[in-house]
Amino acid sequence: MVISDFRMPERDGMGLLKKKKDLNPCLRTILITAFALDDELLKEYVKREIINAFLQKSIHLDDLRDEVNSQLLRYELRKK
Repeated sequence: MVISDFRMPERDGMGLLKKKKDLNPCLRTILITAFALDDELLKEYVKREIINAFLQKSIHLDDLRDEVNSQLLRYELRKK
């Protein structure tokens, strides 16, 4: 699993997730951002399952834990 922020110094979170997903299509990914996104690329990445989940800051620890658990469960179900 990779959890990435949308904006990072010298990095693009969506680009990072795409590179990782290209290396391992079974990888689960979560994108986090403080910015409101209504981006066609984001919608395309979600549709193509490059981004498996999206969380808007400010994130509560319980919400992050629940999403991580959900993604791990989906990973396990996909392996079967």
